[in-house]
Amino acid sequence: MMEVICISMILLMSIVPKASSQNIQIQVLPQPVIYQENDLVIQCSITNPSQLSDVYFMQLNRNISTGFETVVSILKGQSPQTPQTPQIKWPSGSTLRYRACAGGSEINTPSTAKLKLTIHKNSVLCPTDFTAYNCKFSGLSTSTSDFVTQEANPVTITYIVKPRIIEMPRVRISGELTDTPLRQFPISTVLQLTCEGQIGNDARKTIRWCARKSTDFTFTGMPQTPLHSEASLIDCQYRRSSTIIYNLTDTDTSTQFLCESGDTGMCGTGSAIQYVNINTESNLSNTPEVSDTSGSHETGVIAGSVIGSLVLLTTAIVLVYFARRNYKCTCEKESGENKRDNLQNTSDLVEDESGYTTITDESERHQDTYDEITGSEEKNQYEAIPGKGILHMHFHDCRSFMNLYIC
Repeated sequence: MMEVICISMILLMSIVPKASSQNIQIQVLPQPVIYQENDLVIQCSITNPSQLSDVYFMQLNRNISTGFETVVSILKGQSPQTPQTPQIKWPSGSTLRYRACAGGSEINTPSTAKLKLTIHKNSVLCPTDFTAYNCKFSGLSTSTSDFVTQEANPVTITYIVKPRIIEMPRVRISGELTDTPLRQFPISTVLQLTCEGQIGNDARKTIRWCARKSTDFTFTGMPQTPLHSEASLIDCQYRRSSTIIYNLTDTDTSTQFLCESGDTGMCGTGSAIQYVNINTESNLSNTPEVSDTSGSHETGVIAGSVIGSLVLLTTAIVLVYFARRNYKCTCEKESGENKRDNLQNTSDLVEDESGYTTITDESERHQDTYDEITGSEEKNQYEAIPGKGILHMHFHDCRSFMNLYIC
């Protein structure tokens, strides 16, 4: 029954004179559409609902090679039980119905009537869905109470396809027949750099080159004029290659090149971008020198550590030595005081006012003290002096001992 009504409405539209298109419009949201970033939304609506008392039918068509074909239609509910429920009709055999939806469409009143087609961004087919569309509707005129049909002028969808894929730049020494995997070259080497990839849906677009030397902070466009190949269309993307000739100088110690497409004007803003680094051999020759300097520094650190350790070890030995001598001086001092006490009453010694013990025996005064001391092999020379009755001195600390070498 619905099919009969739909066919009848279409036939009626074909025989009823067309009114001006001022009451129907078609919109594409957004415009332009960015492929794979925006949903494609096409909407038909009434612009002057006050001139219509009712809307019965709305239809969205699109252009194909043989003319316009129906995409989707909406009919006012014909069932007495559900008069407010619109009927969404897809053409027989339509494959678009599996990729799109007509949600949000309704036709209850002229002021709210609209037909909305939405294709999700991941379901849009390029370039199939990016074509011309138009809208039709039929309704009842308020002024004449006549059945009228109107058709909006076609709207062609504008769209942008951003490049997504670009190959790594190929490097070739000028004059050679094949590319080289090398990325270090002598100064004055002439290089041929080639980049190939997508440029979007505009065949006039090209691939551009930028460079940044080791002394630069940002990339800048290269003045060399690239050689571009012809653009070839694959699906919704054009592809082409771009080649530049570059002569290495002594300023190219480490130069980074980029090739890009889909840029917004500034270097490095492309939606498809690749990089390649080129070094000169003069830069590489400095590497061993840096390594050698580093080795010399490490050697100096090790030598300093060894010398420091030896100084610490020597200081420790000296401290231990003086500690032992200090202990020995203390013992000899006490022993010497005891012996002096025993000899105070003899006639050999006389204590003078200076506080030191002196020798008074005339027969012993001219005798070389060390002649008798060296005869003993069992004692140290300095330990034997008190035993022979020679001068015994009271030392207040071991520093005096070190200065006199006698304790």
